[in-house]
Amino acid sequence: MKIFYYTATGNCLDVAKRIGGELYSIPQLLKENKLEFEDEAIGIICPTYMWSIPRIVVEFLEKAKFKTNYFFAVVTYGNIDGGATNHFVKIAKKNNLDVKYIKSLLTVDTALPLFDIEKQVSKLDKKKTEENLQQIVEDIHNRKTELNIGNSIKATFSDMSYKMQVSMEKNKYKQFKVEDHCIGCKTCSKVCPVNNITMENNRPKYDTHCIGCFSCTNNCPVNAIRVKHERSKARYRNKNVSVKEIIDSNNQN
Repeated sequence: MKIFYYTATGNCLDVAKRIGGELYSIPQLLKENKLEFEDEAIGIICPTYMWSIPRIVVEFLEKAKFKTNYFFAVVTYGNIDGGATNHFVKIAKKNNLDVKYIKSLLTVDTALPLFDIEKQVSKLDKKKTEENLQQIVEDIHNRKTELNIGNSIKATFSDMSYKMQVSMEKNKYKQFKVEDHCIGCKTCSKVCPVNNITMENNRPKYDTHCIGCFSCTNNCPVNAIRVKHERSKARYRNKNVSVKEIIDSNNQN
């Protein structure tokens, strides 16, 4: 089994690790242009961005060639999944991929301008993340067939949300401010999945193709990167994933 994942704060990597098999980072594969894969089972693990699928995952689905009998996906979200699973199935079908199983998984929402991380983490038990993940892992290992998607309204909503997501990306880089206690460690640059951050005078400099994943600020070891309108200074990384694992997944330097 091969699993392809995209992660910024570790949630999707944690899911991929729990399912098992051969794990591949989507940002790395796009960089290396390795896009043909074959296995008995192939899965995609990705987050929800603005109630739809992240552009980097859509790009991967459009470019990659898969040969498998069991194609599945798990889409994580933190508050409302909108039509993310609908969006995924639509993109997959457009690229001749027959999705056998797809589920959304409620977890911590890392949209810092909208949610307080400490409150999000405190709600994990109520969200039944662990219980639901265990069921998803069992379903996949049993090769269960199930499409957990919404109605046509959700599908239309996800299409609109994706267009909004892409149009807003050009200004995402403007929401970050680096504070004076930055130590110039380059972690922000190394965890960025789209190589949007370089170092200038030992300080991070943002380019204009940020996708708003918040990996830079959530993984900063000294919490020196502020986000415009953030609800709190608290930051998040999945407890089962290390910074090194995220660097290994996303570093394109």
